[in-house]
Amino acid sequence: MADKREIVIVGGGPAGYVSAIYGAKIGAKPTLVEQASLGGVCTNEGCIPTKTYVTAANNYNIIKEAKKWGIKAEENGFDWDYILSKKNRVVNRISRGIEFLLKKNEVEYIKGKADFVSPTSIDIINGDEKKTIEFEKLLVAIGSRSKSLPIPGAELAGIWDSTDALASTEIPKSLLIIGGGVIGVEMAYVFASFGSKVTIVEILPEILPGFDKEIAEALRKELSKLGVGIRLETTISKIEEKNGCFQVAIGDNSHDFEKVLLAVGRECYDQGALEQIDIGFERGWVKTDNTLQTNHGHIWAAGDVAGGPWLAHKASYDGEIAMENMLGKHMEVDYFSVPGAVFSVLEIGIIGYNKEDAEKNGIDVLEGKFPYIASGRAQAAGEPEGFVKTVVNKANDQVIGLHIIGKDATELLGIASIIVHNKMKIKEVNDTIFAHPTLSEMIRESSLNSIGKSINF
Repeated sequence: MADKREIVIVGGGPAGYVSAIYGAKIGAKPTLVEQASLGGVCTNEGCIPTKTYVTAANNYNIIKEAKKWGIKAEENGFDWDYILSKKNRVVNRISRGIEFLLKKNEVEYIKGKADFVSPTSIDIINGDEKKTIEFEKLLVAIGSRSKSLPIPGAELAGIWDSTDALASTEIPKSLLIIGGGVIGVEMAYVFASFGSKVTIVEILPEILPGFDKEIAEALRKELSKLGVGIRLETTISKIEEKNGCFQVAIGDNSHDFEKVLLAVGRECYDQGALEQIDIGFERGWVKTDNTLQTNHGHIWAAGDVAGGPWLAHKASYDGEIAMENMLGKHMEVDYFSVPGAVFSVLEIGIIGYNKEDAEKNGIDVLEGKFPYIASGRAQAAGEPEGFVKTVVNKANDQVIGLHIIGKDATELLGIASIIVHNKMKIKEVNDTIFAHPTLSEMIRESSLNSIGKSINF
């Protein structure tokens, strides 16, 4: 006889484990099923390992430039084995922390692979053991995986996806990154910092598609200074393995690389399994309404599997909304104020509309800008590259976008998120006293600049 549960959550990533813990806190008794390490792609193969490597790269680059500060330090290389082991320790610590939180909140956690047997039951397989569970309500939070490309040779053994790159035990002498999105520019920074000759190939006119064009251009220039070669509006027609390396046809010429990384986006994980229960799909992702409910009234989907933006914090937000709705509420998702962060040679933090987005939606805007070089704090830190850009709806003076590139942009993003999410008016931002000397002052200065009143620029 099958066991019965009120709520089953399949997937222990940012959508699944957050939904489970949140549900336990508001009175539900969820059961969480996960076959791999808790934390999903973010903890194990994405956000956390990437940022650990980025921090190592930052520290290494600081040592290289110590003499600019009058500090006598010699750069004697790096220990990649140690950096790799440190990354693994960080990942394991966070994954164990998630398991502790599940226990603390009395969430039932079952390790195993979930097979979707019917719209009301799953089989959980762990080794030779199989257990059938029936449920009243189900949350599908199985995430996404790296996407491939229909390029001859893209399936060759040794071609990396982001998971492979983060697990590499060596720094390749040369690395081709196919795709200039967030994953591509972060990996380019890490590997170039540790000595790889990195080339990015992007089919579109600029890296970071969808970002403010001036920000994307600024990052591209900084990556070029680091030695990263960037080919825009360029296609790859073939990859071959020859003489121990990959020969890649880029445009009209062939080039040799020790490693090739495919960083061209995400696709639904295990779509075939979900199709067995006749769940609806749209453009390759589970189709939901604004409450994250699927075509089955008792099944919801959250996080990557329900479509973009493919971000851990969006997934966690989905998980909380889905849990509220599984318990009887009618809450709708609103992705306008989902922030985005990039950790590369310069950090980037964005939220809301850029000018081009606003104009496409028929919104007439004011745009303010403040450069890092005009900030006393940025100058004192020796980090004058970058700027803050504010986008204001001219009709109602509401700040509808903030876009930042430069030192600690991802931390400034928290302030930007509060401003945009709470629909603050330009006067409310400008009436706020920001501490001096801080980088956060630039947000106010950029806002003032949108109405021609910036004091320091």
